[in-house]
Formats: sequence, C-alpha cells, structure tokens
Amino acid sequence: QVALERIDAAGSGRAVGRGGRRRKAVVSDRRADPARWDRAAESGDASARYHLGLMYEQGLGLPIDMQKAEFWYLASARQDDVRAQLALGRLYEKSHNPLARDWYLKAAEQGNADAQFALGRRCCAGEGEKPDFFQGVAWYLKAAEQGDLRALMTLGHLLVGTTLENMAVECFEKAAAMDDPEAQYLLGRHLASTKGPQRDPGGAFEWYKRSADQGFAAAQSAVGTAYASGSGVAPDFSEAFAWLQKAAAQGDAQAQWNLGSMYASGGEGLKQDLRQAFVWCHSAADLGFVPAQATLGVLFARIKDPVQAVRWWEKAALQGDPEAQFNLAVMFSKGQGVAPDAQRAFQWFAKAAAQGVASAQSKLGLLYAVGNGVAQDPIEAHRWFMLAAPGDAVARANLARSTARLTADQVAEAERRAIGAG
Repeated sequence: QVALERIDAAGSGRAVGRGGRRRKAVVSDRRADPARWDRAAESGDASARYHLGLMYEQGLGLPIDMQKAEFWYLASARQDDVRAQLALGRLYEKSHNPLARDWYLKAAEQGNADAQFALGRRCCAGEGEKPDFFQGVAWYLKAAEQGDLRALMTLGHLLVGTTLENMAVECFEKAAAMDDPEAQYLLGRHLASTKGPQRDPGGAFEWYKRSADQGFAAAQSAVGTAYASGSGVAPDFSEAFAWLQKAAAQGDAQAQWNLGSMYASGGEGLKQDLRQAFVWCHSAADLGFVPAQATLGVLFARIKDPVQAVRWWEKAALQGDPEAQFNLAVMFSKGQGVAPDAQRAFQWFAKAAAQGVASAQSKLGLLYAVGNGVAQDPIEAHRWFMLAAPGDAVARANLARSTARLTADQVAEAERRAIGAG
C-alpha cells in the first residue's frame, strides 16, 4: 500500500495516460504491465525504489523476480536508504554472499538495530568470517541500547555466568519491563538463586507469576514449585498442583516430574494415584529429565519390578544423579534386577559417596572395613565412617568400633584424609 502511494505520487502507476483522472485499479490491472512499476521507480525516489524491490521479492502485486528485487534494492541502498541496505544484507546472506556483511555494516552505522543485531550474530557465530566474540557483543550492545528485544535477550544469555553477570541481569530487567515472558522468568530465577541479601524469593515469585500469566511453561512450573515449597508465597497445595498441571501440559519436564511425585505421595485432597505418577514421571524421563528417571526407578521398585528399576536408575546414575547411584549400588550388592557384582556395587557406592550421600559413605566405609569389592583398608574405612557419621546412625556406631581398634596414628591419618575429602 505504501508502494502504491509512492508510485502514484511520482506520477506513474494507477492513473497513467488517463488525462489526470485516477481510478482504483484492480489487482489484474497492476499485474498487467510490470514495466510500468519499473518506470515509477526510475524517477529516483529512494523510498519508491525500496518498496518496489520489496514487492518483487515478496510477490506483492507483482510476480516474484529476485533479480529485479536486488536491482531496485541496490538502487535505493546506494542512496543510503537504510531499509534497502538491511534488505540487501538479508538477501545476500541467504545466498552466502560475502557482500551481506558490507550492507549490514552500512545499515548498522546508520543506527539500524536489526542490522546491528545481524552483525552481532555473524561475529559471534563466525558466519562468513572469523569469529569475533567481543566485536559481536559490541554490536549486540548497540542494538540493545536502542531497546531491541532480541539483542537484550541474546546479550543477557551470553553474559550470564561471566564476570559481566550484572550486565546480563540489566538486560533481562529491560526485557522484562517490555513484558517479555522469558526475561521475566529469568529475572525471577536470578532473584531466587542469588545468595546473600540480594536474594529475594518474594520478588522472584512476582516475576515468575507475570511470566506464567502469559503462558510461559517454565515460569508456570516455577510458580507451582513456589506454592508447593512456600518460597516467596504462602504454601498452597491446590495452587501448586494447578500451576504444575498447566506447565506439564505444555511439555515442561520438571513440572511433569513434580506432578508425578505429587500423585505418588498424594496429600491435601489429592488421592494417591500410582498410574498417574507413572504417566507423568515417564513423560519427563523420556524427555531426558534425570530426576524423573531416578524417581521412575523408585516407582518400579515399589511395584516389585527390579529389572525396570535398575534400567532407569542406571540411566540417571550415568548422568550423575547421586540417589540413583546409591540405589543402583544396592541392586548390584543384592543381585536384584541384575547379577550380583561386588566390584560394580563398590564403584557406584563410591560415586554416590563422593557426592555427599551419607548412606553411601557409610556403606563405603563398611566395604573397606571387610574388604568386599575392594581391598581391605581400615584407615579408609574409618575415613568414610567419619564423613558419614553426622547424617547416618550406622556410620556413627561403626565409627566408635573403628576408633577402638585403630592406633592413634591410624586415626590421625584417617582424619587427614577426611579433611582432604571435605
């Protein structure tokens, strides 16, 4: 429509050769003589040339003709029309033409945020040139300073976890103020996870809620979790369940796992339902969510299916879940769902113990004490009893017995090792 007005203003197009009287042309009239549209842009108006290039590229009132689109974009871009320069950058980028960067650069230097963002992306990814992360960040910054939402979010993601974390938060704050749901969620997560006086569970919940109200699944899951734990808001089981349902229905794995756990235990008006627990935990586990895989192992163990329990615990254990590692070690030590294997049991107990699982540390101490799956080592046994004792009654009893049997030097060595492990 803008192109038509420009062409009419140039004295060509819909009312040429009709004594100055104009009539509204139908689409077929406009398509009848494409050369007439070309003549309209020959007057030299940069904006008309840009719009004509756009019409040829998009097939708007004219047949698609990429050569003519490029021709008119070039004519307009050489007159410093920033829209045409940006269009050429995009056009050449599709064909991997190195000229794409040159036209993006011209548009970016005129302050076009889209071109600045494109240059940031190309620099960071090394598209058509050597990667230059810092130059890419500089272009993203220029676009972000103009309030470009994509640049703000990209810059925020790039800077999270770096020494410029504060700048990342500022980017998310600006994007959140623009009502971007992902930024609101990320800002909430930052406030919830920050340590020290800056930690603000109530503020985190407010941002989660604003994002969740827009349908952002991760935020809905966070709102549900907050209601369940009472973090930043009064505990409310029914609200937690309702928000987790919304997130789970959108495929959020953590929400599916939490929902499955709620069905597994029941409570506050929710009837225990193992079938639903299996459905939701299985869905999350299939998405690769490790805690759900570990929980699924527990559910299979509850229904006396050790083979499936081992299968899911092994998946989670290989990805570092400490409880799954401990449970898998128990299965190998007892030969349940798998052939008994003292060495593999020891290996999994050791992995769980290294992650601070007190029951695994206690068991590891016992294995060292009796030499089961590993060479007997009373000092190493004492060390693990010491580490496990604060949280495991069996370890405390074994620690007392071990202390009575070891020499003072052996106890001192075990203490030295325990301090090193801590």
